[in-house]
Amino acid sequence: MLSGEVDPNYTKVISTSKALCDEGDAIECNNLAGIYLEGKGVDLGGRRIIKKFEQACDGGEPTGCINTATLYNEGIGVGKDRTKAVTYMLKSCGLGEASACNSLK
Repeated sequence: MLSGEVDPNYTKVISTSKALCDEGDAIECNNLAGIYLEGKGVDLGGRRIIKKFEQACDGGEPTGCINTATLYNEGIGVGKDRTKAVTYMLKSCGLGEASACNSLK
């Protein structure tokens, strides 16, 4: 997105996801961060995107942990940090996400 413009097709989706995320819905936090990451919402910058993925992870959403790990591993929006990437994959594994457990082998 250019200059923080909102894609009009996502305005309602973003509004609903943000409200649910703010109420503690971890899945919606993960969905919202994904929308932002794809550039379909307001351009919030990488740090704010990862905060939503972290919020999802902290709320018990294993996919949020995997997404956070991926951003740290690849240095998207944050500096590359292999230790943090592994920490988030371990958390996802601990939440029962088999793909995260397998990636740690």
